[in-house]
Amino acid sequence: MPVRSPAALVRMSTSRRVSIPHPLVAALAGALALSGCAAPPDSFAPDCPRLALLPGAADLTQFDAHGQDLTDTELQARITGVPAVCGAGPHGTVKAQIQVDMDLSRGPAATGRDVGVPYFITIMRGGAVLEQKDYVATTQFPANLDSIKISDDPINMVFPVSAQVPSGAYVIYVGFRLTAAQLAYNRQHPPR
Repeated sequence: MPVRSPAALVRMSTSRRVSIPHPLVAALAGALALSGCAAPPDSFAPDCPRLALLPGAADLTQFDAHGQDLTDTELQARITGVPAVCGAGPHGTVKAQIQVDMDLSRGPAATGRDVGVPYFITIMRGGAVLEQKDYVATTQFPANLDSIKISDDPINMVFPVSAQVPSGAYVIYVGFRLTAAQLAYNRQHPPR
């Protein structure tokens, strides 16, 4: 069940949202930094919250019901980047916009060309989960391609900041929403 922030501490918005149980919240401590924020060259942007990717949740392998052989693979996905842009918001806030970039490959067991890839974004500060939302990146493989790169819809966030709580005090975690079996597979087959 998603963890909700107290009265609008952090606001995240996008046009697509779904709720899916999350088995990975306990693994948030072992994260790998992804990227920083960018600003136009002629302006000053406030620091962005830190971006982190859960190492065990950066890859997704989806199998059919027959097993976990290469011929049973329906989809393989990898988060390849999380570009972010930050700017000053109204009344002591920082606005951030991120996108999640992915590489997707259809496997031999795939039966259709439409896919929906579940992922999550969690906002933490000082070890506490402030907000967590689930998203689904949807796309269609063209008839002549089995591997594609996509960027999901932009996600807008607003962070309250002060001298005591700068934007760098927040951490934005990103990862695929994995089942227990998918997480176990990732642990047995770490990326090279």
